[in-house]
Amino acid sequence: MKQDPNVNYIIPLPLAFVPLIKLMYKNSKFDILCAKVDFPTIPPKLDIYDDATIEKLDEKSVLSLNGLRTLSVLLKSIENIETFRNTLRCIRRWAKSKGIYSNIFGYLGGMS
Repeated sequence: MKQDPNVNYIIPLPLAFVPLIKLMYKNSKFDILCAKVDFPTIPPKLDIYDDATIEKLDEKSVLSLNGLRTLSVLLKSIENIETFRNTLRCIRRWAKSKGIYSNIFGYLGGMS
């Protein structure tokens, strides 16, 4: 990623509560959550929704994947996903305008 001219900055945060990499790609900010898997190679169909897979991971890796696992369950329970997404965008915009959108500081974050 460091070699890519579209990446403006890249900051690894391995000691964060959930290890992540912060980067800016083409003027868009991204937080990439990291999970460590103890496999010689990653299987092409690694099922992170299978509890047996999660049991093999360290605590920080489980925390990294919990957001995606929770989101999957949440989306299955929503009848109108388009309405949900539009509402979510409005809530995010409102929270950012009020300065309360940053789970790093204990405010609303993506899953909130």
